[in-house]
Amino acid sequence: MALQCRSDKPSRFIPGEFFQVIACFFLATGLALSPLLAAESGPTAGCFPVNEATSNLAGATKITFLYFNDFHGALEEDEKAGYGIARMVKAANDIRNENKKDGIPTYLVTSGDFLQGSLLSNEFKGEIEAACFNNMMLSYYNIGKHEIDFGLNNLWDLQKKITAPCVTANFEINDKPIGKPKIIQLNGLSVGLAGLVKSAHFNSAGLKIDPRHLRYVKVTDEFDAAKKVVDKFQAEGVDLIIFLTYLGIENDKLLARKVPGINIIFGGDSKDSTQTCTKEGDTHIVRTDPKGRSLGRVDLALRERKLEAIRARLIPLDKTVKPDPQCAHLIELKKRPLEKMLTEKIADNDYFLDGEEKSIRNNETNLGDLICDALKGSCQADAAVFNSGGIRKSIKAGGVSIGHIYETIPYLSNTAVILDMSGSQICDALNLSATKIKTGGFLQVAGLKFTLIPNKGVRDIQVNGRPLDPAKMYKVVTSSFLVEGGDGYLLLKDIKEDHRRYDYRKLTANIIEYIKDFYGSKGRHIDYRNSQARIIPAK
Repeated sequence: MALQCRSDKPSRFIPGEFFQVIACFFLATGLALSPLLAAESGPTAGCFPVNEATSNLAGATKITFLYFNDFHGALEEDEKAGYGIARMVKAANDIRNENKKDGIPTYLVTSGDFLQGSLLSNEFKGEIEAACFNNMMLSYYNIGKHEIDFGLNNLWDLQKKITAPCVTANFEINDKPIGKPKIIQLNGLSVGLAGLVKSAHFNSAGLKIDPRHLRYVKVTDEFDAAKKVVDKFQAEGVDLIIFLTYLGIENDKLLARKVPGINIIFGGDSKDSTQTCTKEGDTHIVRTDPKGRSLGRVDLALRERKLEAIRARLIPLDKTVKPDPQCAHLIELKKRPLEKMLTEKIADNDYFLDGEEKSIRNNETNLGDLICDALKGSCQADAAVFNSGGIRKSIKAGGVSIGHIYETIPYLSNTAVILDMSGSQICDALNLSATKIKTGGFLQVAGLKFTLIPNKGVRDIQVNGRPLDPAKMYKVVTSSFLVEGGDGYLLLKDIKEDHRRYDYRKLTANIIEYIKDFYGSKGRHIDYRNSQARIIPAK
């Protein structure tokens, strides 16, 4: 009988079902369960396809893969993320040590986007992640789009710090591959691993990175690259083919359909793990929760160089897992010099400032208004526009600190750019924004007011209370990311150089300085209870 995959919905098991499932698995595989996982239930019990024709896998070759994806710099405990990387380190090391007693090799892999998302990660640009990855003996990694947020040289430096090899197969910098596929030789078996990053993130239409990097970066089509890798692996007699991907679940499924021969995909570019295992043809697809909320575990059994059994599930990284002391100590040491500066309050805010993705990518919000007001004011422009994808976190009522702003606007390489734009060009930009609702390309604004027709366009545009004049020139401040064509704003990229003025202060620093001067130093409170009614939904 062919290998089968069953994906259980993440619902609560009743005790009888749970023990029946566990008994079934152990009778079929003979695999030992680590004490760390002995109490797993509910959402952590995922997918375990088993060859039902096999009653005993004693003597089969057993391998464990641990995996995580979309970590996004979740180094510390966070109420909306997980419980910090120190717990992941402890969980991974415990499983590896337990498996070692039974002679089962353990490999730890990540599928990309392990940087960008927390103040500590951004300040040290991946240095802490690299140290923790080495502590937890990361085996192989793939990159995502955010690994180059701090520049290409920083990525090269990170590769020197991380002892694990990069296996990304379709990404080059200056014609030099960032990684290459690997083949592991194991007890007479050969296991091939390769990584893929989504090429659409790096083309001009769907650009998700700082466009300034494009002149040095080449990302080949992921499906073409995968086909070449699989063909090479098969020609070399590889028994088990594994891909680490930063493509998103739907593209992982497409990859499985378009490129036969892949046994397992450890996926990334995902916001959830509602199914811990999906089967597409003969390919098993797994992924974890983002931001370190869980660690994935796949136990494999192979006989006669063929995959005989597989079980995938998630281990919640909550307070039941103790932090690794060495990793926790490193994070504490790195935090201390920053705390005084970052906790400095620059203003009082009377209301919650909404930067939630579901809000800010669909509507004007009070936080979007504040950021655009600060940009407009700091650069003395007629108007400001800012992509919602550049705003990553809300700010609670009470007080705004320097750290809050850095967490809210973490893309530290961004600078402010003042553009001379005609009214007609402003109209074109706002019409484009209307088509980008629900995405990071939806614009927050200051100095502008208009009616929004979602997914179609805008009308009744005003600039500082007066009707937009299509022929008049206006000063519009925005980010260097958008000016270089980010989020598909090629119309801004096309604005001639003599119509641009660069403010080489970092954009986040501009906003901090403005809020501190306009509010904190003058004793004013940020009193944006709601959004300021600049973007009016059409009735």
